[in-house]
Amino acid sequence: GERPTLYLSRRSVFTFNDKPNRVYSAISGDRMLLLQGDSVPGLDDSELDPRTAIGLNKNGRYVYLVVVDGRQPFYSAGITFADLAQLLIDQGVYVAMSLDGGGSSTLVIEGENGEPVILNSPIDNYIPGRERPVANHFGVYVP
Repeated sequence: GERPTLYLSRRSVFTFNDKPNRVYSAISGDRMLLLQGDSVPGLDDSELDPRTAIGLNKNGRYVYLVVVDGRQPFYSAGITFADLAQLLIDQGVYVAMSLDGGGSSTLVIEGENGEPVILNSPIDNYIPGRERPVANHFGVYVP
């Protein structure tokens, strides 16, 4: 089957799996986590890993980005897909998908001096806090 996709229109309207006539931007995910405010049936509830998710509230006004660290003893073991879905529900998310999680998941904001500030603890080659080199990113700019 097709991977889930989040589409963005030119007017900044987000939709999951509902392709607009003209696609302005899109990002594909790993699997859906929430549909209409409920967890997708059959989500894994045993494997702990770092995870990244994106979701929308019911009216689509708010976008939620969540990164959960993992594979770091005494800091974070990670989260299951089922627990990630529940975390999103607890935050008011209505529809959400999992992005490619893992040690490469890094959440960054622009600091006061314009330099990037890492908000989580990525892991590369079992070294906590070390960023994994990846060729893509998802960026959000809010004027």
